[in-house]
Amino acid sequence: MPNSLQDVLRNRFNALGTYQIGGGAVGIIVVIMAVFQVGLDSWGMVSIYLVALLFYVFSVLCGVLLIQKRAVGLNLSGINQILQLASFAFLGYSFKYVSGISFGVGVDVTNSLSVTFSANLSSWAIALGDDPSVTFFSFNLVAIGVLILIAKTRTIKSELDQLAEIGNPSGQARKLDQRPAGGPL
Repeated sequence: MPNSLQDVLRNRFNALGTYQIGGGAVGIIVVIMAVFQVGLDSWGMVSIYLVALLFYVFSVLCGVLLIQKRAVGLNLSGINQILQLASFAFLGYSFKYVSGISFGVGVDVTNSLSVTFSANLSSWAIALGDDPSVTFFSFNLVAIGVLILIAKTRTIKSELDQLAEIGNPSGQARKLDQRPAGGPL
């Protein structure tokens, strides 16, 4: 049984890591393309592009840590997904961050109350002092799913760590993220 749990854990770390790296890489390309299309007219624009770029670099970092089977990668990936949970526009301020895939369900009250659905690949929008009449709120269902997968992966990792401690009562348990660099799980 422990071997099959280790296989499941290894596969989940790899899948989550690949997703995080892929979403971050596409996002970095999107930001670079936006810089060339729109330009950098002001320090405000530079700041917005820099923030977006940092989000996507963070996603790639999360993915690398997961591919390396580091438990901290799960924690940071959870933070990355929380940042992607909601998109909004209210009183001229808006925020949207997607690193990977997004299926959004939301409410738009700009002109009337309407339910909205959206699908996106890595994308972002940050606005300060934009049109104050635009008001919407949306949840990213994919981010919710990834957060659930991260929670289940943490549970499996915890179970394996407990099994390792039971199998080695001297306290020398080898935890997943404490393996030698490049060594097997």
